[in-house]
Amino acid sequence: MADTASTLESLVVRLSDAPPEGDAAALAALVDFLRPERPERSAQAVARIQELVLLLEERPELRATLRSRLLRLVAARRQVHLYADSGIFANESFGAGLRRRLGNAILPRAVNDKYLRDLIGAAFWKRGDHIWVRRVPEDTWLALHRAITGEGEYDAAALHTIQGELLEALQILSYRIAATGLEPELVRLDPSIEEFESPFLTQNQETMRWIALYRAWLAGGAPPEDDKHIDVLFGQCEEIIERVRRRAQREGASVSLTYHLVRLEQMIERTRMLLALLEPGEDETKRRRAAALLQQVIAAENTRNSLRDYVARNVELLALQVTERGGRAGEHYVTTDSGGYFRMLGSALGAGAVIAVMAMIKILLLDLRLAPLVETAAVCLNYGVGFVLVHMLGFTVATKQPAMTAQTIAATIDRKAGGRQALGPLEDLSVDVMRSQFVAIVGNMAMAFPVALALAWAWFAATEAAVAGPAKARHLLDDLSPVTSLALLHAAIAGVWLFVSGLIAGYFDNLCAYRRIPERLRALRWLRRALGEARAASFAAYVEEHLGAIAGNFFFGVLLGVTPFVGFLVGLPLDIRHVAFSTAHLAFGLADAEQTLSASAFALLLAGLYLIGVVNLLVSFALAINMALRARGTRLRDAGLFGRLWRRFFRSPLEFFVPRRRAAGA
Repeated sequence: MADTASTLESLVVRLSDAPPEGDAAALAALVDFLRPERPERSAQAVARIQELVLLLEERPELRATLRSRLLRLVAARRQVHLYADSGIFANESFGAGLRRRLGNAILPRAVNDKYLRDLIGAAFWKRGDHIWVRRVPEDTWLALHRAITGEGEYDAAALHTIQGELLEALQILSYRIAATGLEPELVRLDPSIEEFESPFLTQNQETMRWIALYRAWLAGGAPPEDDKHIDVLFGQCEEIIERVRRRAQREGASVSLTYHLVRLEQMIERTRMLLALLEPGEDETKRRRAAALLQQVIAAENTRNSLRDYVARNVELLALQVTERGGRAGEHYVTTDSGGYFRMLGSALGAGAVIAVMAMIKILLLDLRLAPLVETAAVCLNYGVGFVLVHMLGFTVATKQPAMTAQTIAATIDRKAGGRQALGPLEDLSVDVMRSQFVAIVGNMAMAFPVALALAWAWFAATEAAVAGPAKARHLLDDLSPVTSLALLHAAIAGVWLFVSGLIAGYFDNLCAYRRIPERLRALRWLRRALGEARAASFAAYVEEHLGAIAGNFFFGVLLGVTPFVGFLVGLPLDIRHVAFSTAHLAFGLADAEQTLSASAFALLLAGLYLIGVVNLLVSFALAINMALRARGTRLRDAGLFGRLWRRFFRSPLEFFVPRRRAAGA
């Protein structure tokens, strides 16, 4: 312990006494000491920060020299880019940002010691530094801040330099907020921005006036008035942002609109932080804003060249764009009462019958021994058209539910609250979703098996040949074994495609609204002449309501059909296993008179079907709910949802399978 304290004291003394050309290395050495062995072990960092706090409290003279040194270290560097850019989306395209990071990954950019953001990036250089910095409790950072500042005099010249940089960053951010707030896409969704005095412009005028008063105060004039009027204007800007977001749910949004809205929120939040830091005096709120800003900029600089972080942020933006509209479609897949429960069962029974026909057509297509590319195209069309037919007939494929209902679940979460405020309704909705999925799976399987058997017997009666010959029937049965085949891996692949099809459905729903496709269809003169005014209007309304679902179903079929062909091209055993199709395959395999199974072998196949269904649902649901939650500012592991559901299952397992009774008058 004594050695640790001695090492820490020597590092603080080194930083306090370092010449200007060596202060960056001294700061990096101190951060190296605070850094835990692994990013997840933030407790180590907390203990070392507490040791530093204790040292500074016991050595007032060391605290004074360190405070003065840190002020001069910051003041000697250009700070504007750190305050105005770090942690805020850059105004660049995805391709430009990707190329820049790829270039930096191959040949790292040179560190310019004259810029504070480069100094922070060099001090927190190790991958994962942002993890432990964010996990260190806010109170620990506040204790360190108080230990460094303490009671004493500040270097007035250095402090004025820092305040000048903060004012310049505030000015830049204010102009950017004004410009972004007048983007054509925002104006399209909220014309009042043009019709009335825009708060985006007014905040710039007020901010510039406040900055001028503040500069006059620094030069010896009267103290500036408070910034409450600017904060009110920012509140009005946020109201417009929320109004645009709500209208975008109805009328569609582009990725660029979503990008502008998130960037506006980031810039407004950063501007409020800078205004708080510029407030005269020292209080707890100011310290907390300083700690939050420090964590943000460290995380931003630590991941500045991270390809993974950049791609993840843009995927989350795309998810936010898609899932804002996906929740509405997902409501149709959730039942809450007995009537809806049995309607879902009937709808799933219908889908099971269609899937049995699709499975038979696929087996017959493969027996034709077509060229691989032609065979793949035929199988894709069989799947794609079949799933579209299922939707158009109003039927339900159980495994299509998770990708849609996950967006409904995520839509109940308050983005700004990190998902914690809505856990009660979220838990109830999740139970409704699971019960709906259970009854849909039961319906699909209960109809697919007998219909497939009936088709096999009818085909044999008509052609005196089995749908699946002995070798094919054996192959169909072997592919269902969870022990001797790759059935569970193939089921996971199908789960991924289920998730992707949900994104495709949300994308086309959004595209339909954003591009105003129904209105453009109604404006087609040749369509009105061909169908008549009433039918043309009905067709446009149908497209508006169902385009996303039709596209999602069709492309889901294409993805299922193309997977084995991709495996053939790359030499990997890629395939898909879907629980409803696998049920039909079991029936076609058993229909062959030469196939005899023992009771244990049949039980193993039933277990395989069960596990295929579980993997289909879990993979698609986990991917969909994780992306929908991340798009709303939280993570799956942080929502606390699964723990609550697990405990509820042990308390009341039946409500996960049958409708719960409603109270009278509910």
